[in-house]
Amino acid sequence: MIKPILIGVWITGVSLGAAYGAFTWQAGQKPAEEKKEKFLGKVEQVKTKQLSVPVISEGAIQGYVVAQFAFTVESEVLKKMTVQPETLLLDEAFRVLYNGDMLQFRTMTKGDLDKTAKQIAANVNKRFGREFVHDVLIQELNFVPKEQARGGQRL
Repeated sequence: MIKPILIGVWITGVSLGAAYGAFTWQAGQKPAEEKKEKFLGKVEQVKTKQLSVPVISEGAIQGYVVAQFAFTVESEVLKKMTVQPETLLLDEAFRVLYNGDMLQFRTMTKGDLDKTAKQIAANVNKRFGREFVHDVLIQELNFVPKEQARGGQRL
């Protein structure tokens, strides 16, 4: 009769000890939602308009790059700005795409997109004089040959 009572007390003690240990371990960690909210509080996403960039090669227009970007930027700096950041972001994207050093649409590889996005972010940050843009997200990137632009009409 005493053995079942001792076993019951022992099981209850082990269960309570395990529950207490799990509770104290969980209480020491920050919830994942709280960490996520802190990150979202520091940066904001700015989506740009569609951008059309002519691709010039061999002295003639070969087609157009149609692109749209989204940038993650510091929200505190964004609130203090008097100039729309989208204008500067589009200008740098246009310059990088127009130069054509980063993307060759006929021989493009997957790695070229990462390099292009990083180059755009670096150029914008250089203009601002600090790290303003954290990441460049490519929403759309298409190449339209000259023959297909504007319904095939001569430009």
